[in-house]
Order: sequence, then structure tokens, then C-alpha cells
Amino acid sequence: MEKELSNREKLISLLKTAISPFSSDEKIADILSILKNSKSYGGLNHLILIDDYLNENKIFCLTKKEAILEANKAIEENNKIGYYYLYRLTLDEDKNLALSYLYKIIDSSYPKADLAYADHLLKGDIILKDEKKAFKYYQIAASFHLKEGYYGMLYILEKNNKIEEAEKLYKKAKEEGIVLPGVVI
Repeated sequence: MEKELSNREKLISLLKTAISPFSSDEKIADILSILKNSKSYGGLNHLILIDDYLNENKIFCLTKKEAILEANKAIEENNKIGYYYLYRLTLDEDKNLALSYLYKIIDSSYPKADLAYADHLLKGDIILKDEKKAFKYYQIAASFHLKEGYYGMLYILEKNNKIEEAEKLYKKAKEEGIVLPGVVI
């Protein structure tokens, strides 16, 4: 008797089938229907569809409206990462709306959101510039081993001529296997 696959294994199998060059358009359409309509994956299936929309090499060819719908479905299924995708999907049209979505996901153990927030704090583009706060959010991103988090901290330290601290950070990142530029500015 064959062991039943977990939901994660089923999802991976669907995705492998979808990216196969031997999958027919009908098969891809079937997989798209499963991904859009299933509530078995904790919203991850909806996030995968949004990633596909944001990717240059699309498999499922969603529209932006459909991608936004998928983000909302993920949220309905208690996957807060949907807020990050709503932020990304609305940023160009409505910065205030996008920022409201970003506020719902920062500090929620999704480091890409913390990194995006840090970038906005550093630039002061859609929120008030605050390097100290930006540094904090870059630290959070770095704690999840995001190279960009280390890079942001290194940039702020070197910009403020805190060379010793920058060197320590550089060494720490290197110990964690993250390669950073030696000098940022």
C-alpha cells in the first residue's frame, strides 16, 4: 500500500508538473484551477500564484486583478504574507494603501516585509526618513539571513563613519556565509 502524500508534497508535485516542458495547456489550466480553488495549503497556493504573476517567466499568466484576489484569499486562509503581496501589488498605484498593507505584516516573522519597511525608512520616500529605525528593521531582516539586511546595516554604519562597527558586522556576516562588499560608500 502506497503512503499518502502530505499537502506539501502534493503542492510540490503540482508545481513540478506545471513547470514541466511536457505539460499541456490543459494540464496547466487544471493545475491553475486547483491552486486557485483549494483551501488545503494554508494560503501558500495563492502566494505561489502571485509569485508567478510577479515573475518574468510566467506559467499561469494571471492578471493583476487576479493576483490581488489571490492575496486576499491567502489572508482569508490566515496566511498574513498575503499582506506583503498586496503591498507589492498596490505600491505603484496607491502608496498609502500599499503602506497600510505593509504595516499589517511588519514584525510578523516575514523578513521581506521588514526589509521593505527598512528601505522606505532609509529613503524617506513614502514614510518619514528614520535611519535609526531603518537599522533596526535591517537587523530583523539580517536575523533571517537576508543579505540585504546586512547590506542595509553596513551602508548606514559606513555612511555614519562607524567603521569599527561596520567591520564587526562584515565579519559576522562572513561567518554566517554571507558575502558583502567591503566598502559601501
